[in-house]
Amino acid sequence: MHANESKVSRRAFLKTTGAVGAMALLAACAPVAAPGGGAAPAEEAKSLTVWAFRSFAPPADDVLLGQIDTWGKENNVDLEVVAEIEVPTMNDRLMAAIESKVLPDMSAIAGGRVALHYPANVFADVSGLYAELDGEYGGFFPAAAQVATIDGKQWVIPALTDTSLMYYRMDILDEKGLALPATWDEYAATMLEAQNPPDTYGVGIALNKAATDAQGTFTMMLYSFGGTYTDESGENITINSQETRDWLNFVVNMYNSGVFPPDAFEWDNASNNAAYQEERAISINNPASVLVWLVDNKPELAEASAIQSLPAGPAGNFASAGTRFAWGIFNTSPADKQELSKDLIRYLMAPEQYEPWIEKAFAAPSLAKYEEMAIWDDPKRAGFLQGAKNGVLAGWPGPLTPAFSEFDAATPATAMVLRVIVDGWSVDEAVEEAEQLGKDIYAKYA
Repeated sequence: MHANESKVSRRAFLKTTGAVGAMALLAACAPVAAPGGGAAPAEEAKSLTVWAFRSFAPPADDVLLGQIDTWGKENNVDLEVVAEIEVPTMNDRLMAAIESKVLPDMSAIAGGRVALHYPANVFADVSGLYAELDGEYGGFFPAAAQVATIDGKQWVIPALTDTSLMYYRMDILDEKGLALPATWDEYAATMLEAQNPPDTYGVGIALNKAATDAQGTFTMMLYSFGGTYTDESGENITINSQETRDWLNFVVNMYNSGVFPPDAFEWDNASNNAAYQEERAISINNPASVLVWLVDNKPELAEASAIQSLPAGPAGNFASAGTRFAWGIFNTSPADKQELSKDLIRYLMAPEQYEPWIEKAFAAPSLAKYEEMAIWDDPKRAGFLQGAKNGVLAGWPGPLTPAFSEFDAATPATAMVLRVIVDGWSVDEAVEEAEQLGKDIYAKYA
């Protein structure tokens, strides 16, 4: 999800050294009078290894990586920066680093991965820095605070909060005299009537476990039908319910009506973006990355698009508020490097750096101060800010726990859908398998 597919296919890898150039080094090393006479030794350059995400908004990546490089030069820090896409590249890289305990000094990390990796005891406590930023910039939004806080302390600094809204080809709906759907039942009927296969299909949702964004879409849909993965304690699996069956039957019936593209089984996280940008899908559920791309590349399609919250089910409608990008510092680094990492995070979260970054990015802020920015006055972007402020985490109604993070990483919602439409299982069998998977995972954390 979230980008121009050609950018993603290259999976742009950046490994740069942000050291000062040769001339700057010469200037820094110029002799200085020492107290005892003679030249004082030049200050030894510090070093820091930083891992960052490449997103589906390359201009935002350029801003962020440029800021990191500037900070390194201004502070005489030799930087080794690695930046790749999060799913699966950086997630896999970080998992391997945690297992080997050979970690960078600091790294970007997605919100759901914080609780997943917390039991490995590799995060440095950043409660002091968190409190400092929380006080200076108006406070972290509730979902961001929940991601950062485990066992009463903060372990990451949330930078960007992601929420996904529905995009609709309003020009096509208008042409056919169709209104924007308010409920999931209306959605299924409207998309069927609006589409014109094989040129256009109504529903741009992936049917592939590797496309993890589909898990997010199906999860919010599940909640709107009244289904949940756990109870409020976050300790008991509740997925085996009539509400889950109602949701799964709805998705299966929608699939059987022919509104999903035939190749949705091969889609990855960039494919729904591409389907909408190439005008093959009438609707998708996506963060603001698609809007950012459309404004820059197809402004006429941006104008023809309506963006709003997900349709409602029997239990209402839900929006996700996941931390797209948080900064984590690792306790495997010496204390001086941990302090350097904190200084870099302070620099990046300050308005002079943060505002230019988020203007190019597709996610919403995690701190209340930045909701004052003019970009949120745009009606097409305003909903993304509201989702970041008021949306729920995937573990709702319980807390985000290591057990849930592992369960969610197994994409149980998408797995249930595929069991029925691909493997021919009954709805009961698919739900019972998801329940057993959840129980097996949670038993490891009991």
